[in-house]
Formats: sequence, structure tokens, C-alpha cells
Amino acid sequence: MPILNPTITELAIPLLRTFGGLLGAGLVGILVAVGLLKDAVLKKQLILRWCSWALICAVSLFALVAGKVVFSGLCALVAVACVLEYCKITERARAERAILSMAAVSFPFLACFYPQLFGALALLAALCLTFVSLKQGRTFETCCISLVALAYLPILASHAVLLFKINLIGPALLISVVASSALANIAAFIFGKLLGGAKLAPEISPNKTWWGVAGSFVGAYFGFGVLAHATCLSLPLWQLVVVPVVVAIAGIVGDLFESFLKRSYKKKDAGSWLPGFGGALDRVDGLLFVVPCVYYLFSF
Repeated sequence: MPILNPTITELAIPLLRTFGGLLGAGLVGILVAVGLLKDAVLKKQLILRWCSWALICAVSLFALVAGKVVFSGLCALVAVACVLEYCKITERARAERAILSMAAVSFPFLACFYPQLFGALALLAALCLTFVSLKQGRTFETCCISLVALAYLPILASHAVLLFKINLIGPALLISVVASSALANIAAFIFGKLLGGAKLAPEISPNKTWWGVAGSFVGAYFGFGVLAHATCLSLPLWQLVVVPVVVAIAGIVGDLFESFLKRSYKKKDAGSWLPGFGGALDRVDGLLFVVPCVYYLFSF
């Protein structure tokens, strides 16, 4: 099986140019900010975030143009990393970690090759988790935490593969949505830091403000517009208007949900291996909600 899929390789050059331009512009902006800012911690965080974005872009673009098998593998790796971080935060038992990890590995490939079996195996995994909880004498709350993990991570993450497979527009739509979500996140961070304002949800995430919400919408529209143009994504006007709104709102909800999870267990970050962001779950928390919402928007 060849690595490159000839039906989507044509996206490689325009995507390289577009992301190269965005990363270059971002680097210039960060260097200017580093020269103006006095906060040494914030300077370091901005540089680390740019480095992480460069790595994420490189890996994502390769997986995108390499075809659905490689892309499914990337989704499985991300899902496993998120599952392990979630299990560490919530202190899941070894058996529960094993079941959730197997689901994280298998579900993206099921979505790729056998989507008709997706629901049945998700139900089987839920039954296994419930049985393990009952056998170990766990509380009802503890069992529910594991069941939430199944829906939150392997199942939601697998929707990226389903979106990738939508007719001929899947790859272009997916990368446009991912870029929209990423720039919404960046714009929210910048607007929030520069403009401050009233807190969005102070008890869950004290750093998020309503100006940050406004930034999310600006970034979502900008990111989706740039990538839709670069990939020649042809959509009706109503979808061009609605998709960035869905991206911004679902991304904020996903971000708040993960913040609520970490705050409930008194954790600052889900992990520490991704410079400037923390862990995998810290980076894809918004996308876990964004991608399924967009997928079902295009499924009707």
C-alpha cells in the first residue's frame, strides 16, 4: 500500500504554503511581542507554544496527505495519549486503563474501515468497564467516571476519521476546521491577555474572559476562511457562515469541560510533555467537541 493517497496529495503544496505563511507570521508576531513584553514567563510560553504548533502542523499535514490509514493511526495515538492523561488525573485502575486504551487504539480504525460496528463495540467496551467496576466493588460515581472517559475520548476522537471520510471534501474540510479551532484558541489567548474584561467562568477557568470569547469567533472565521480558500473548499454560503460559529462555541465548551475536569481533581495541566500546552488533552480539548459537531452538521 503506497503511503501517499493520490486523491488528496494535491492538497500538500497549498497546505505547506499556507501553514508556512501562518507559522512565519506567527513567529514574527511572537518576536515582536517578546521585545515588548516584560513578563519573562509569558515570553517563554509564547516561544514554546510556537515550537509546539510547528511540530503539530508538521505531523498533522503528513498524516493528512498520507491517507486514511496513517491518519487513523495518528488519531489512535492522540486518543491513547489523552486516555492515559485522563486516567492519571482521575486515578483509574489498571483494568480500566487497559479497556480504555484498547478502545482508543481500535475505534479510529473501526471508524475508518467498519463504521457499522462502531456502536456495537462501543457498547461492549461500556459493558466491560461496568463489569470491572462492579467486580472491584467501585462506587457508582467511579464507574460513571470511566464511562464518561469512553464517550469523551475514544468515541469523540474517532469522529475525526469520520469527518476525514466525508465524500471528496473530507480532508480539506477537516484541515480547515482544525486550523479554525487552532486560530480561535490563539485569538482567544491574545484577546484575553491584551483586553482582559469580565470572567467567562471564574470558578472553572479563571483566565477565560468574554473578550477571549470574542477573540475565538474572530480566529475561527479567519482560520476557516484562509484554509477553505487554500484548499479550494467549495461550500454553500450558509455553511461558510455557520461552521466557524460551531467551531468557536464547541471549542469553548470543550475547553471549559477539560478545565472543569482538572479543577475537580486539583490539577493544573493534563500532562507536561507538550511544551507551552501541557499534555495532549490540553491541546485537543476543544477539537474533541468541535469535530463531532461539524461532522453531524455535514451529515444531515
